[in-house]
Amino acid sequence: MNRLEKVNKMNVGFYTYWGSPRSSVMYMRSIVKLLLKNGHKVFIWQIGNKEIRNEFKELDVKICSNDKKDDDHIFQKWLEDNKIKTCFFNTYNIYENDGNKVELTKDLKIKTIGYVPFESIEDNEEKYDVLLSPSQNYKKNLFKKEIYNQIFLPYTLDMNEYDVEPKEKEDETIVYLHLKGIDPLAISDTEFLEENWNDIRKEGEELLIVDKKTYLMNRYDLIKYMKSVDCLILPFTKRNEICASIIESFGCEKPVITNNVEPMTDFVKDRINGFLVKETKKKEKIKEYRKIMDLIKRNMIRVVLSRNALKTGKELDSENFKETIEKLLK
Repeated sequence: MNRLEKVNKMNVGFYTYWGSPRSSVMYMRSIVKLLLKNGHKVFIWQIGNKEIRNEFKELDVKICSNDKKDDDHIFQKWLEDNKIKTCFFNTYNIYENDGNKVELTKDLKIKTIGYVPFESIEDNEEKYDVLLSPSQNYKKNLFKKEIYNQIFLPYTLDMNEYDVEPKEKEDETIVYLHLKGIDPLAISDTEFLEENWNDIRKEGEELLIVDKKTYLMNRYDLIKYMKSVDCLILPFTKRNEICASIIESFGCEKPVITNNVEPMTDFVKDRINGFLVKETKKKEKIKEYRKIMDLIKRNMIRVVLSRNALKTGKELDSENFKETIEKLLK
């Protein structure tokens, strides 16, 4: 019997905001899947939307929807009725909507764990028993603020989900996929590509730009779509969040072009599993993109980049973080 089998199975709760971005949903989903795989039961208290997100429809979880802010007594009953022993909180919304939930949970002797969808640091992060750091950059910034109640748990993948056949390419065109962001910095990246693509591209290169509504499709359709291109060009957002699609692109064996800023640099290593573009003036940026794409045109370089991207994906496989999750529950 291994160490994981000795852990007592328990009921675990999640308090989350359903309007959170994909990075937050993906982070939570990875934890939920590991908990279920390890034999725990998962209960989700959601606010913001009564619809169940596509990412959770296939999972064996019990979801309760409630949008009332004066629902502390209902929330307490939910915790008690479901015999929840540990509760995860999405810090994106907890203080904006209802900061009493954490204290209420702790008063019931239930362990509280905060997880952070963005790289911003709130003033109340020490309120949790444990805070999860999703990137080395965030971990470093917490230490600077002398916040030590943290455990490093990066964004992870279930690599089994990426074992799908890609759509076949029709020709030898090098295809780049850009997923539009919704924040000002991300939007400016999209505008730069739309306005300057003809100056960047050469014959035999194609850019596909997909808006948010489209890429919030069924995740397996998204994976097939990502697998059918050669490289992803992904935006940076004002919240300093890690773009979820960067992690997914590695699962799809695809290199990434993104901005040379933290926390992107935690995952994208320049000329190894992708390329980091410096924030420069328009002309210099066009030249930098062109240099990168001249390299990607070379088949051998594409093969090496893709191999390294897949290696990164395997390193982020959630199976590697089973014990970290179990330690959180003790």
